[in-house]
Amino acid sequence: MPQTLGEAAKVVGKNRTTLLRAVKAGKLSATYDEAAGSWLIEPAELFRVYPPIDAGASSAQGGASTRSGPASGDVRELRARLEATEAAQ
Repeated sequence: MPQTLGEAAKVVGKNRTTLLRAVKAGKLSATYDEAAGSWLIEPAELFRVYPPIDAGASSAQGGASTRSGPASGDVRELRARLEATEAAQ
């Protein structure tokens, strides 16, 4: 499911402006949704360019985790799919 710039920025620990610059520079593919007036980024494309932040690592370092709940399960699922695809090649 595509994510907005703000949602995607939280997942990778970047600022939404950083992601928008990457989109405009052609480093990150995104689709502009005119109806919503926002950019949408597929998680696979986002993680191709920026690795997701590890919620467990930030907690272990003493920082508060901003990632929890069902979305962190989505990240694990995407990682598993990626590893399975790479193993099949």
